[in-house]
Amino acid sequence: MAERKCVNTFLAIVLFVLLKNCSLLSMSNEFSDIGTGISPVFYVQNLPNLQQTEVNPEIVVITERHQQDHQHNEKAEDVSDLLRQYLLQFEPALHQGRSNLVSAIIERYIVREISLNELSADSTIFPYIMSLRVTAGDDQAITQEHIERVGQRFPGLRELDISSTNLQDTELLRLAQLPLATQLVALNISNSKVTTAGIKVGMPAFKNLRRLNISSSGLMSGVLAVLAKLPYAPQLTRLNVSNLTTNPDEIKSCMGVFTSLTHLGITQSSIGNKGLEALARQPFAANLTYLDIENNLINEIGIASYMQAFERLTHLNLSKNELGDSGLEALARQPFAPQLITLELSDNTNMVSLQGVTAQGIINNIRIFIALRCLDVSLNAIGDAGLEGLAQQQLASQLMMLNIGSTGLTIAGIRANIGAFTDLRRLDVSDNSLGEEGLDELAALPFARNLNVVALKIYGVETLKEAKERLELRSKRYENKFRSLTLS
Repeated sequence: MAERKCVNTFLAIVLFVLLKNCSLLSMSNEFSDIGTGISPVFYVQNLPNLQQTEVNPEIVVITERHQQDHQHNEKAEDVSDLLRQYLLQFEPALHQGRSNLVSAIIERYIVREISLNELSADSTIFPYIMSLRVTAGDDQAITQEHIERVGQRFPGLRELDISSTNLQDTELLRLAQLPLATQLVALNISNSKVTTAGIKVGMPAFKNLRRLNISSSGLMSGVLAVLAKLPYAPQLTRLNVSNLTTNPDEIKSCMGVFTSLTHLGITQSSIGNKGLEALARQPFAANLTYLDIENNLINEIGIASYMQAFERLTHLNLSKNELGDSGLEALARQPFAPQLITLELSDNTNMVSLQGVTAQGIINNIRIFIALRCLDVSLNAIGDAGLEGLAQQQLASQLMMLNIGSTGLTIAGIRANIGAFTDLRRLDVSDNSLGEEGLDELAALPFARNLNVVALKIYGVETLKEAKERLELRSKRYENKFRSLTLS
């Protein structure tokens, strides 16, 4: 009883500070647009009276992996992360073992993840949940009944993620018929079976949308033209149309209506330099802060000729293009280069030099990117010299995420250089032959307990059977050495 009273008092104090602290109410310029069009203060004010409610700290739905992913992608502005930032800012005690309690507050009253089985098995109503992600097993598909239950059980939703649930046109149309449709400001239906016809008929109902993700949905050509005719197209701030059939001419003729975009994903579409030019000439180009154009056959000529149009970029994904060192040099000359926070350059082989980004390219150009917090140079043969070039930069001590997987690193390179990256939270060293000695070097770092380490295929040549047999033993060897460790 005394412990519960302590917890309730703690929650009351935290929420009082959140609502009364004048600095929170004055931060509208920085946080008012969280991708939903709703002020974060709105979410806090609409929480129930928590000091009257028992909160179970074991209700943890936002997994460690979910939190890791949020650190370096566009979802970092989701409601859950935003509230967590406020709680951590105003209550230092949360740094000392209270983070599970924060998650409990968020998951019970703000954001929730639920499987199709759980959705069917229970009828509990959660009126305060604002953000919902529905998950499905490999052999499952979301049905109209599931859609109806979402509307019944979560009447206060503003954000809905039903990606990878085998959604089809009939289910999208059922969702469009619910009262929920008009209050949603964010919808993710990526990796679905929805057709262009389904988009055309169903999507107009979601008239208050600000964020839309329809990537990897198998949609045929013409989908951009359909989206451009939606009445709310000019109010969309985030749009992901990756892995869909499109071309430079369609981009040029259809995307001009998306005048409010700040985040755009258009990956795996083979748009090439001409597609980049078409994007650069759109009215939203100068307002974009997040651009994901991975795997689009873009080379150094496209970078040098058109990237300057995206003057406000802070997050850029150019992985699986054709940049090489010359493309990185062209990128470093762009006016936005010093303001980039996230830069992804994985697997960038130039078709002229037949080389990816090299150690010399890193040494010559990376110093320009002075604001970087997240860097991915995986699948480029930078080797130990490239890691040394990174470690010698001032930005090394500020990087929070570093992917140096499959870059030809050795244990000596790790030993000599990795200690410079003192603020790292996530490190990927996969596909480098480091073995246990390499992991021992990482485990000895003074900041190892802060690290989420991904180390897939680091033990050299092994059969699948050998890897599986040794996985448990290896995992136990490094138990409690890192914040998390992913091995294979």
